[in-house]
Amino acid sequence: MMKDFKQLYNKLVVFNVVLLLAVIALFVLVFTKNSGKKSDKEEVATENTASSDTVTTIVSERIAVVKLEKLLLEYKLANDLNEDLLEKQKNAEAKFQAKMTKFEKDYTQFQEKVRLGSFLSQSSMEAQQKDLMAQQAKLQELQESLTIQLAQDQELMNQRLYDSVVNNIELINHNRFDLIMGDAVGTNVLYSNRMMDITDEVLEFLNSRYVSPNAEE
Repeated sequence: MMKDFKQLYNKLVVFNVVLLLAVIALFVLVFTKNSGKKSDKEEVATENTASSDTVTTIVSERIAVVKLEKLLLEYKLANDLNEDLLEKQKNAEAKFQAKMTKFEKDYTQFQEKVRLGSFLSQSSMEAQQKDLMAQQAKLQELQESLTIQLAQDQELMNQRLYDSVVNNIELINHNRFDLIMGDAVGTNVLYSNRMMDITDEVLEFLNSRYVSPNAEE
């Protein structure tokens, strides 16, 4: 029984670590979720390319690239949201740990009473064992609930970041580019010229407009 609960606790800790590592990956996924949709011009280009025996490379000076990893690391909103998520993870772990500590104490006392044969009756021992099993079930439910809640919190964070960037990108663009791509692991950008990189410009614009709630404290 104790081994089962150690595994539950370890699963929550591992989940927290994986959650942190997945922030960038999931944001990239949200950011590029509509990238598969093609415009009418792109559809025509695809058809023309498919019907040709040669590969045609179209070069445009009206394409820009944003480095998503750098955006997430240096965008103040991303930093604040990440701190909030870390705090929620910390609170979730503390809540689970408190329940786990109580169970460990009760279970240790139960084992000691069994070893010493200090239960007044068989029914008394079975009653306490039943109580421990109930604690076990509640811990399992808590672990699953915390896992789901943290995943939902992260999804909301990613969506808020995505909306923030997309809602401002047209103002940043100001009709200069026909296409602005997000560059990160998992996207379709294999190479981009440094002259196409407007990440610093995007960061400067976003950070200049963002007011951290912590700044008012």
